[in-house]
Amino acid sequence: MKYSGGLLMAMALLVLGNLFATLSDVVVKALGDGNTVFQYLWLRQVATLVLVFPLWWAQGPSQRRPGAIKIHLLRAHLSIIGATCTLFALLHLSLATANVIFYAAPLLTVLAAFIWLKEKVQRQRIINAVIGFIGVMIALRPDQLHWAALVAFVVAITITGFNLLVVKLPKTISVVSVMMWTNLCALPVTSILVLATWQPMSGQEFQDLLILGTCAAITVGIYQGCVVLAFRQADASAAVIAEYSGLIFAALFGYYLFNESLDIYTSMGILLIILPIALQAWQGKRQ
Repeated sequence: MKYSGGLLMAMALLVLGNLFATLSDVVVKALGDGNTVFQYLWLRQVATLVLVFPLWWAQGPSQRRPGAIKIHLLRAHLSIIGATCTLFALLHLSLATANVIFYAAPLLTVLAAFIWLKEKVQRQRIINAVIGFIGVMIALRPDQLHWAALVAFVVAITITGFNLLVVKLPKTISVVSVMMWTNLCALPVTSILVLATWQPMSGQEFQDLLILGTCAAITVGIYQGCVVLAFRQADASAAVIAEYSGLIFAALFGYYLFNESLDIYTSMGILLIILPIALQAWQGKRQ
């Protein structure tokens, strides 16, 4: 187990990362058009590469190498699946409801860390994750379960794999290089998808989509960087509970930006989701 100071830093990074991930969801809600999904994804990846390339090139030759190309390829294609499903889920669900399902990922991460990474998962961590997951179920409610909810659950699975694969990357690879190679490995597939589904648009529509894609590239890039740093600071099963913080941001942004109501079930669910985050942080500080 990593030291408690590293755990608190990892949790702070994940909270910060999830704030920016939620801002990316806000950008998607503003997009509001499922016909240009792959155009948006492609522009977002290109914008990410343009922003990251100068930082990546400024590193030494050894740091620019991929180091583990198979891991980058896996993460890249998980990101394509997850981003596509995220777009469709957010276009058909409220911001808070979609994120409720997305945040099934922390519980899946705890289980996967135990089974796949052979991490020693403390009982309290499992209890914290289960409490958070109960909050997810209360906030979701049976009447919200339909095809868009299933699509959102696929997002949770891809988030789990995307985050845990960070552990398999060599520690010598910088965050900038991870972001560069992940997005570069995803570009061929998204290029094929965008060519196959291209929708004509005016110059103004293209400009608006480019602005949205660039904003999303910045927010997603910060989230990805925070994830890489966080999972290098502490065990995945310990730090991942802070991922639930994104649901709080989603509820607040949905309420203030999209006039989405925050009913008693969602409020109770969020309360149960906040509780294990506070417990985990308190336990780390006490240690």
